Amino acid sequence: MYYVGAFLVEIFILFFLSKRIHKNLVTMVMSLTHSKKLTAYGLAIIFFPGTLIHEMSHFLTSLLFQSVIFASFKICFTFLNLKIT
Repeated sequence: MYYVGAFLVEIFILFFLSKRIHKNLVTMVMSLTHSKKLTAYGLAIIFFPGTLIHEMSHFLTSLLFQSVIFASFKICFTFLNLKIT
């Protein structure tokens, strides 16, 4: 039972810390650029490596479990009128 309580406290602390860190990061980038558009681009660049790693982990996990992953790719390629083999 102790572990459940400690886990919930940890989740609670991480939730508020992540909100505060994100807010401070946005404020810092906004003070450097003075533009909402450049701030959005800057944050996208900052978060891109983590997003890429996160999405690649989904891809590699689906390969590991031999999931059907190419149906959505086929839809995207069909929408863009590209040929896939």
